Amino acid sequence: MKKKLTAKKITAKNLLAKILISLTVLTISACGRYEPPVPAEAVGPEMVKDLSVTAEPDGVRFAFRSSEKDARGKPLKTLDEYRIYRKELTEEDHSLFKVQGYELLTAIKDEHLPVLFQLQEDARKAGKSPRRVQVPNELLSFTYKDSTLVPGSEYGYKIIGVNQANVESDAQRIISVGFDGLESEILIIR
Repeated sequence: MKKKLTAKKITAKNLLAKILISLTVLTISACGRYEPPVPAEAVGPEMVKDLSVTAEPDGVRFAFRSSEKDARGKPLKTLDEYRIYRKELTEEDHSLFKVQGYELLTAIKDEHLPVLFQLQEDARKAGKSPRRVQVPNELLSFTYKDSTLVPGSEYGYKIIGVNQANVESDAQRIISVGFDGLESEILIIR
């Protein structure tokens, strides 16, 4: 009778060992590849494309194209709007790169991603490549006119993309404007 109990104990030990080995293998294989977390700013859009800034008698007009990649160069997954900030450059604060002093002028909604995702899904259903899908150009092009400028003053502008978590991208366009109507001096820094 002792042999049967011993045989059962050995079988139970073997079974327990097999279970532990299986759990260990499953745990290790389920971990996948480790990558460090990506900061929210990095998945924000890269700088706007095709930026042009033109002087008009009563203000400055901005025209730009939305980005289709994030700050890392990968396809955008989230984008809510572009924010245009302005500050008056004074003798005391003549730095375009200081965060202090900029005020939000406007937020321009960018709604091209939901359309892109739907077009990609439609392409998949039709058996076509979703990578070749393009959104209509009018969803990617934006304009804004600032007509509240004082002649003889200097201004700094920033155009920053914002993801749907309300996080501003690190990638931003910076513009310097010495406003004097059609004779304004405009410099796109980056």
